[in-house]
Amino acid sequence: MLIQYRISPNNTRDWEVVGNRTGDPSDSTIPEAESCVHLNEPGVSCDPAISSVRDEPLSFPGREVFLTWDDPGVPVGPNNSYVTSTTAGQPTFVAWVSQLNLTYTPLTITGPNSGSTYQPPNEVYETDPAVNGTVFIALTDSDLYLTPFDLTMINPHVRALGLFNAG
Repeated sequence: MLIQYRISPNNTRDWEVVGNRTGDPSDSTIPEAESCVHLNEPGVSCDPAISSVRDEPLSFPGREVFLTWDDPGVPVGPNNSYVTSTTAGQPTFVAWVSQLNLTYTPLTITGPNSGSTYQPPNEVYETDPAVNGTVFIALTDSDLYLTPFDLTMINPHVRALGLFNAG
């Protein structure tokens, strides 16, 4: 029940959130010919890098995120010694779980065990995106109202679980 994700490549799309918040890109209309993405020149390429201090986020609020996940019953772990199981139905929401916040976004199913959603644009504190850094994401069959104190009540509704790094 592992979730894998990828974000839309190159420039932002018309429907993606841009602005002046910490995690937002400032310009979504850079032509491909003028983009610094995928340049193979030190100090010029703006590809995100997890192991470097970079000004370019790995993702940002409003960015489309593409997800794929495994069916329950698949052996996982370093030696395949754990077999996943769930009581949840087909996923319809993505739960974004950070230290102070739980936010749901709708999941659009795009094929067998695949779908997409958008990174939530909400903020816990002004100019500080709710999804910033590493957060848990869970595919759920319900969008229960929960707090950090009763978060375990989400367990029967989780179809798949993963980590997301927004940078």
